[in-house]
Amino acid sequence: MKQSTLVLIVLAELSSRRSRLHSRCGPHTCWPTECGPLSPELQRLGYPRRLPGSYQGVPTLPWTGLAPAALTHPSRHTHKSVTTRSGTLPIAALERAETIEDFKQAYGQTRSITAVSRTLGILRHAINWGRGRTPPILGASPFHRFGVKIKTKVETKRDRRIPSDEERKLLGAADKLNCADHAFAGAQMRDRIIGALETGCRLGEMLKIQNRHVLWDTHQIIIPAEHARDAESRHIPFEPNGRLSQILKRRRFLGQKAFVFGTATGAYQGTIRTAWESIVLLAHDIKPSRTRAHGRVNREQLGEIDLHWHDLRHEAACRWLAKGLDLRAIQLLLGHADLKTTQRYLIVTDEELRRTMHEKLWSR
Repeated sequence: MKQSTLVLIVLAELSSRRSRLHSRCGPHTCWPTECGPLSPELQRLGYPRRLPGSYQGVPTLPWTGLAPAALTHPSRHTHKSVTTRSGTLPIAALERAETIEDFKQAYGQTRSITAVSRTLGILRHAINWGRGRTPPILGASPFHRFGVKIKTKVETKRDRRIPSDEERKLLGAADKLNCADHAFAGAQMRDRIIGALETGCRLGEMLKIQNRHVLWDTHQIIIPAEHARDAESRHIPFEPNGRLSQILKRRRFLGQKAFVFGTATGAYQGTIRTAWESIVLLAHDIKPSRTRAHGRVNREQLGEIDLHWHDLRHEAACRWLAKGLDLRAIQLLLGHADLKTTQRYLIVTDEELRRTMHEKLWSR
């Protein structure tokens, strides 16, 4: 092969997966335009033929061969950077540690350590896939003890918490979206914020919850395996008289197939990015504005606030820990395959540490 087609096809699939998960159209079946025409080598590898299998409800391509935990969502910038620096190299160049180290150094000049580690993880899985083909596309991997290493320990651990007063501001900002300018999205966004804090679900999992997934006899919500990132179903209990229960009861009349955190009529809502960004800005007394049509709102101010939707999931885990839930139970609720991943989520504030010391030690 004249090009590193392995890098091209894997990253093309991963970069297009984000848009597929958040769109209501069918699965992506065409080759991304930025990769150029479909080459005979890719046709020989089987693209875009599909075999049974899915990831979060979307069929996976037969040549990915990646574990669900490895299927991350690199941005188009990541995809472009990798294919620009490595896409024109001979396929055998991927076996040399020098090739990956050169990319690692160049890519790290404009991206964070975490972004570099995630991209290297994708490349490592892609290379392992190529080694497992019959006949193998690559003979060796540069990721080994004396080669390229992915140093996750030096990554900056995200410690963003959402205190109760900021939560109230977010919910208040959601109420401000109940107007024509924001398509009356406030009520649904308020429910989604509460749902994220009460269930700790990933956004994709939460948006796919239907009324038929709610077990009222045991007060649990089922996350089906086809919607879960680790491809394993799990049950999330909810308080019978809590605020999440009120939302579930209100949405119950829409029917068994209605989406709990969907539109006002119960239809599936694929993306909430614009509404969420508007809420974050309004909660911090900033009026949302766009620099261009269909562009992101106030990107610089959003960067200063530094609040992501996924932080709600982290906050849910931290609150469970503060209320006395053990680590293993939190792992099951979050759907983590590795306990180390759960530990990265948990951030204890100084006030929570002081209160725990007072209740467990000093009050005796």
